[in-house]
Parts: sequence; C-alpha cells; structure tokens
Amino acid sequence: MSKAYSVSVIIPTFNRAHLLARAIRSVLSQSYADWELIVVDDASDDNTPEVVRGHSDPRLRYVRHSRNKGAAAGRNTGIRLTQGRYIAFLDDDDEWMPTKLEAQVAVLDSSDASIGVTYCSAVFADDETGMRRIKRAKVGGWISKEMMALNPVGSPSRVMVRRECLRTCGEFDNNLPSCDDWDMWLRLAGKYQFVCTDQPLTIYHESTASLSANADCMEAGYAAIWEKHGLQSRSKGVRGTLHLRLGHRLCCYGALRRGRHQLLKAVLTNPLSLTPALCFLLSLLGSSVYRRAMFTAMAIAK
Repeated sequence: MSKAYSVSVIIPTFNRAHLLARAIRSVLSQSYADWELIVVDDASDDNTPEVVRGHSDPRLRYVRHSRNKGAAAGRNTGIRLTQGRYIAFLDDDDEWMPTKLEAQVAVLDSSDASIGVTYCSAVFADDETGMRRIKRAKVGGWISKEMMALNPVGSPSRVMVRRECLRTCGEFDNNLPSCDDWDMWLRLAGKYQFVCTDQPLTIYHESTASLSANADCMEAGYAAIWEKHGLQSRSKGVRGTLHLRLGHRLCCYGALRRGRHQLLKAVLTNPLSLTPALCFLLSLLGSSVYRRAMFTAMAIAK
C-alpha cells in the first residue's frame, strides 16, 4: 500500500509544458514535505509527459486523460486519486512560495471542523508588462455574501481545503464553460467558514494567453454562475458589482467591446457609483492602457 500523505496537491494541465516545470518545481521546493503531487494531463499534444518525467521525486504521480475534458475534470480526476486529509490546487501557469503548504497546514491543523478552507494573499504578475502587485486575502469567516459578487478567494492556486468538505459539497462542475472554481467556493462558503492568510504565498501569472482570456468562455461562465446561484435576483449593488467585475476582466484581456458593454450595465445599475463610470471611460483608451492603469491603481490600493 502506498504511503498516505497529509496534503494532496493537484495540478491540471493542458499544452503548457513550457510553464508546467515551474509549477512542479515550486511544489518540490516546499518547506513542508508531507505531500503528494498529482499532475493530471488533459490530453496534451506537447511534451508534457517528458517534462513530468524529468522530475524523479517519488511523491509525484502522473495521470493522463484520453481526451480533453477541461480543467474542472482534471481537478476532479486528481481529487479521486488523492489520499491526503487536505487538498491544495495549483494551476499549471502559477507557482507557490516555499512556505505555502506549511503555512496553510498550520491554519487548518489549528482550526475546528467549521473551518473548511484557507486561502492566501497572492502576487499578481502581469507577464506582458512586467508589473506586479499583491492582492491581499482580507475576507474570512462566513463569506457567502462576499462570494456572490466579489469572489475574494479567486484562483484555486491560493486555496487549501479539507477533504471531507469536498465530499460534502461535491466535485467541480464539469458543465460550466468557465468559473468552475467560483462555483466551488460558493458551495463551500454555504457550509463552511474560510480563513484568509495575509502572507502572499502564491504567484498568479496573468497574460492574455491564459484560459481566463477566452472571452466567449468567460462570459458564458459568468452567465452560468449567475443563473445557477440566482445572483441576478440579488440587490442592485450585487448586480452592479457582477457587471463591473466581468467588464473589468474582459477589458483587461482585450475584449474591449464586450467589456464596455458590461461596464455600461454596471453604470446603469449603480448610477451613483463612481468606479464603473471611471472604468468605462478608461476602457476607451484601449486594452493596454486599461491594463496598466488598473494594475497600478490596485497596487497603490493594496
């Protein structure tokens, strides 16, 4: 029988061999050593198998889908193969600081069962401009309300969750075109408390080539989440924030026409709010200017 590790790490990957090695190295470099790593290859046609085989650590396991199923299915495959009492996710284009697992294990070890999830602050690195900012983890406790509009947790790379919580809330939703992580956090937040760690323990790499840059998937994912969780029936404040958030992401990733449409909806929903109007005006200057301005503003506001 194979060893049962305390933490199971899951990296779903597809055609990112050139980035995957960096993610794997950041797991191998963890100060906390009682982990297993499962790399789930979603039917890549690049040299992903060779990249994984280039690391000989016995804690590393490699599995491959026979056909492409998406990141949510990759995480679900990994979850089914894990043994750890805690599960951590790492996207193949992100990386961890060396103390990430150690810090989050300490949080969950010292918490009661009502605490199901911990997430950390993150360094957001714009790989196209070279700019960096820190996104602080600030919202903890029972965060269902905050999750509906803001999704303060964000990337799976920031998260560690108790295994039994996933058993209770179910797998990632394979039917969502995107935002399956947001859907999972919403479900978890309805049953468990979250603890946030101020330390920036994850480096989240942003680029227009990332999965979230696909405007069609992004819009469809947001629409599916809004419908699934009834978010459009919420207050004007929530609806306006949802449109603002989607519009901002679309503008950042180059889909300016679609982004402006969502920002205009945010303006019309909350006409007394200054932020949507400023974002809309800024979007008229182009995607590159918008990205730089937003990145700078968020770095100042941290």
